[in-house]
Amino acid sequence: MVDNDYVEASNLPRQLWHLPEDLGKRKVDSAREKLSERFLGILFESLFLKVDEGNAAALFSAYDMVVDATDTLESKLLFSDIAVREGGLLVSAGATGWRGQVMRIEPGGPCLRCVFSGGGGGGGGGGGILGPMAGLMGFWAASLVHKPLGGGGVGRLYWVDALRWRTGVLHIEKDSRCGCQEGGRKRGG
Repeated sequence: MVDNDYVEASNLPRQLWHLPEDLGKRKVDSAREKLSERFLGILFESLFLKVDEGNAAALFSAYDMVVDATDTLESKLLFSDIAVREGGLLVSAGATGWRGQVMRIEPGGPCLRCVFSGGGGGGGGGGGILGPMAGLMGFWAASLVHKPLGGGGVGRLYWVDALRWRTGVLHIEKDSRCGCQEGGRKRGG
């Protein structure tokens, strides 16, 4: 877990491992404490830092897969770029208001820039979030972590609009103008 933020009251309805007595604590410390108590056989590593261009590649290369639950399109695009460059697996989930989406970026497949080349979407947006939407996107992201590699160069962006009770999947092909066309380096090679 990597984060550089502290627990605030607005986190409590959607980040359920934080409790009122955790207000002001580092989010990674609070989450590690609660998750370690609940899942005894799992070792949780937490880093209190902001992921940026300077440290993202090292973080990505240290793990088999990264799950992105950030709330800005800028961060999501950075993670997608690093996953393509490093040849890593990334699950990117985002939500704002009553809507959410999740996509898995695999080596050889499309990336988030193929989807959001116009700069729209990606979760976040400053309008707040319906608390249960974060849990739903977390569930969907977790299911994509365990999904076998797809291959074939076509990605899927799963979306939900809870206000209208609609869900769907967009089949995403690589954008010929996107930098992911060149692909990334292969892990271990």
